[in-house]
Amino acid sequence: MVLAASAPARADEPSAIAEALFRSGRELMVAEKYVEACPKFAESERVDPKPGTLMNLALCHEKTAKTASAWAEYLEAAEMSRRAGEKDRERVARDRAAALEPGLSHVVIEADPASTAQVALDDRVLGAGAFGTPIPIDPGDHVLHVVAPEKKPFSESFAVSAGAEPVHLRVPALEQEVLPPPEVARTPVALPGARPLPPPGAGVSGKAVAGLVSGGAGLVLIGVGAFFGLRAFAEKHTADEDCEGTLCTQPGLNAIQSLKTAEAVSTIAIAAGVVAIGGGLYLVLTSKPHGPRPAATLQVAPDVTMRGARVLVSF
Repeated sequence: MVLAASAPARADEPSAIAEALFRSGRELMVAEKYVEACPKFAESERVDPKPGTLMNLALCHEKTAKTASAWAEYLEAAEMSRRAGEKDRERVARDRAAALEPGLSHVVIEADPASTAQVALDDRVLGAGAFGTPIPIDPGDHVLHVVAPEKKPFSESFAVSAGAEPVHLRVPALEQEVLPPPEVARTPVALPGARPLPPPGAGVSGKAVAGLVSGGAGLVLIGVGAFFGLRAFAEKHTADEDCEGTLCTQPGLNAIQSLKTAEAVSTIAIAAGVVAIGGGLYLVLTSKPHGPRPAATLQVAPDVTMRGARVLVSF
């Protein structure tokens, strides 16, 4: 059974949406698909509240055994109809609410009035005035939630049967939330007779650092020497192809010049790399640990010019 159709939709979009939802809900109700119909009426009522829509939502909830929701919606629809001057609809809504009232289920929540905890029944927060009063509730499963600052939250699930005696719930005193201790900087404790640990960076001298840098530079120079050695080999191959005895083409002459430069750079770089590695090893082995100081730096690099090649060393 469908109680009443809503008024024709206005031209504005919210009313058009509400009307479409209402018609969809009515079709589902006629097909006795009440579970699918209720959300249609609820959304239509939210978009564009009307007493006819609310009456159909109440009837849908009544068909799905949500008696408390239906009872409250009938009463609200009656009040909306009264304000609209629709006396017949008001009378029908009040009669249906009165028929449901004797079979309503109730829950009674007891709590300390001085408590600052927030109490919620399912997803609805209750004020202090609701405590100790039988509250109409739909049959089925429900959850009581209690939260408070710096307290452990509390939840209790309970079930309500249709037409049963009121369910009594007591809001307990919440336990104190145990917070982790704040992070405290740990200061090392010196034991009697123990030598204090050196601060970070202590124990490595600038001489040792210079030795390590020198050794690393030596490895780089040996790599450079190897590269130019391969370059010289390639230029020699070119010169052999473009020269016959002492007679060479211009590419052959260029290859010979590049060959000489590459051989010089390769020889000097490898020699300088060996010297740098040896010097670095000596610095590391002869260094003494002491407190932190600015690290010494050693730079070793080849300098190639049109006149030849040389190695630059600087501290």
